[in-house]
Amino acid sequence: FTKTHRSYKDSLMAEAYKILPYDVILYGDQELTMDPKALDNLTDQMDIPVVSTNLKRKGVVPSKIINRGGVRVAVLGVMDEYAVKYYPEEIKEKIELLDPVESIKNEIDRLSNKADIFVLLSHNGFDIDQNIAQKIDGLDIIVGSHSQSSIESPEEVNGTLIVQAGKAGYYIGVVDVSMKDGKVVEKTGKID
Repeated sequence: FTKTHRSYKDSLMAEAYKILPYDVILYGDQELTMDPKALDNLTDQMDIPVVSTNLKRKGVVPSKIINRGGVRVAVLGVMDEYAVKYYPEEIKEKIELLDPVESIKNEIDRLSNKADIFVLLSHNGFDIDQNIAQKIDGLDIIVGSHSQSSIESPEEVNGTLIVQAGKAGYYIGVVDVSMKDGKVVEKTGKID
């Protein structure tokens, strides 16, 4: 759900996010182009951790480990510079993004003994997600956005399942992961 840059409507959306059972969220280009103080207020209102492995910004963490039934899921997040390519220069210069591939590799290395599954929240678009998956080993799932693709049959690239559930909450994405002896043995995804 994209912010609208209208304070009342955005505050209602932030309240909705607070009610939903999200473990983490990732900012996209439309959030990062907001007034920083307004974004901070909305983030405080949502009370959900924001992950971004390659964004330099106060209040953002590079990853979060979530324990689900004894399985440790590391959630990372990235946005490529391409997502803000067409914004005015005065907006782009306020957004400090590190190289996404290097940032992900470094975080996976840092967490290698602390997580069983690596999930990347991505605000890049499907084509860049495919490129990232090709360059990174050890990434299990990419949950993509920005291109607003509704991927009915998720694609696996270099062992990474890439999923997207369209835009604005029209669909719910579901990923099933099967594990054996602490290792991922199968991943499937669908949209409902």
